[in-house]
Amino acid sequence: MPPLRRSLVLLAGLLALLLSATPAAAQGQTTLIDQITDGYRVVATLTPAPLSVGPADIVVTVTDSATGAPRPVSGVNIITSSAAVGRDQLYISPPVDDNRANAVYKSNRLYFSTSGLWNIRVQVVTSAGQFELPASVEVGSVYARIGEAAVVVVPATLAALAAVWLAWRLWRRWAARQHAGG
Repeated sequence: MPPLRRSLVLLAGLLALLLSATPAAAQGQTTLIDQITDGYRVVATLTPAPLSVGPADIVVTVTDSATGAPRPVSGVNIITSSAAVGRDQLYISPPVDDNRANAVYKSNRLYFSTSGLWNIRVQVVTSAGQFELPASVEVGSVYARIGEAAVVVVPATLAALAAVWLAWRLWRRWAARQHAGG
């Protein structure tokens, strides 16, 4: 392989490595809601922490506020909306392992499409009716995972690769003319 082509392949490989070398996301959790309403204690947690644009899991545990024992309900719904966009998204949270007796409900389809402030409402449906518990959460930029420097490094690397490619094309034309004329 010619040295210039080998260099281009090496640069492309380094760029691919840079783009794929994101640090592992922290898998901590954030307590979103811990509230007592109508004899129910509702605890909602979000994973991962800190939150950034992309998928997230929410787990809602419903217990009796007096005894702490699991208190099954008819259903748990999660309603999210970006404060900037304002359009609601509904997520139905089925019971974990399809067992309502545990009173633990999880939605692993939650998706934060933009950074910024998000409003989340946990809607608990009981035999007597329903109630909602509101919360807000800040969703960080997707660039936080790879570092803000990537915002500058990636475009600069692409520009440098384009410049190398253009210089190589011009050199090839010049070399072909020299060879043809001489």
